[in-house]
Amino acid sequence: MYLELENEINKRIELLNEVIKKAEAQMPNVQGRLRIGYTGRFPKYYHIKKTRDKQGKYIRKKESALINALAQKGYDENIIILAQEELKVLKKMISIYPDNRFDNYMDSLADARKKRIDPIWIPDDDYVKQWLNQEYRHKSFSPYDTAQFITNNGLRVRSKSEVNIANSLDKFGLPFIYELPLYLKNYGLVHPDFAILLIKTRKVIFWEHHGMLDDKNYREKSFLRKTNAYMENGYFPGKNLIRTFESQTTPLSIPVIDAVIREYLI
Repeated sequence: MYLELENEINKRIELLNEVIKKAEAQMPNVQGRLRIGYTGRFPKYYHIKKTRDKQGKYIRKKESALINALAQKGYDENIIILAQEELKVLKKMISIYPDNRFDNYMDSLADARKKRIDPIWIPDDDYVKQWLNQEYRHKSFSPYDTAQFITNNGLRVRSKSEVNIANSLDKFGLPFIYELPLYLKNYGLVHPDFAILLIKTRKVIFWEHHGMLDDKNYREKSFLRKTNAYMENGYFPGKNLIRTFESQTTPLSIPVIDAVIREYLI
């Protein structure tokens, strides 16, 4: 948990340094600053060259290049100030963050003590193991399913596209359960193709792949009913439900699968 937080802070620090560098590089080399006054709704621009000067010299409309340069300089200067202030806070935060944290306290205890405790927080690795090892009733394969589709890790699935999805999830290090049962009110029990655990948030995202869009009966009786049932039960595409599609002439490609994973799961 802390490593994820540290990584996010370091990403922010890297971004702030880039912003400062860009602002310093593009800042116009012009003396003074810009003051804007108004006559009714119309702005008037003034060039303030000295610190004690409160009014500044009026800038004529035809000197728009000077106005733009002064405005840009003021923007860049303040961006640098704000970024530097945030940098200072983030660096201080990393330096004072405690080494002893509640989320790794359990690991420091002896096994004999651990067995007597109902922990408030389970470390990520243990949480993933428990989630993956949960008991559930598998959806069986029909004896008539003569074609076997096996993933790189030996999991049997129902189509070539599901093989590709499972392999990509493994490639990105995302824990998942194949066809974990889910009850939808006013519809019944469904088995989404993949239940994926987001370790950072410990939320579960379901992935349904629809590979029978050529079948009119499937589209009208199964696909549409299930679509409405998911949403009625709080599962919305792009939020906690991923949906992919294919037909005989337009299969689901691995680049598309990887793009979906990067967009919604990484």
